[in-house]
Amino acid sequence: MILVDTSEKVLRLGLSDISATRKSLARLLRAYYRDEIKDSKFRLLLSGFSGYVTALKSEAEIKEFREIADQVAELKERMQK
Repeated sequence: MILVDTSEKVLRLGLSDISATRKSLARLLRAYYRDEIKDSKFRLLLSGFSGYVTALKSEAEIKEFREIADQVAELKERMQK
């Protein structure tokens, strides 16, 4: 968990999975909307979120691809028997 000091309060940014990341992004957006975060910090955090979410998405796609490849291999084995 990452804590971001916004001078008035601390934002908790849980980044353990997609769901926690989505909630953290919502927290960040709300804090920005309330002018609790400076524009420059918000832009940097948003850029970081973008890269992190891209990495999470890639990881999920690789996992899904491996599962499909395993299923294809299993089907090939069944067809050969």
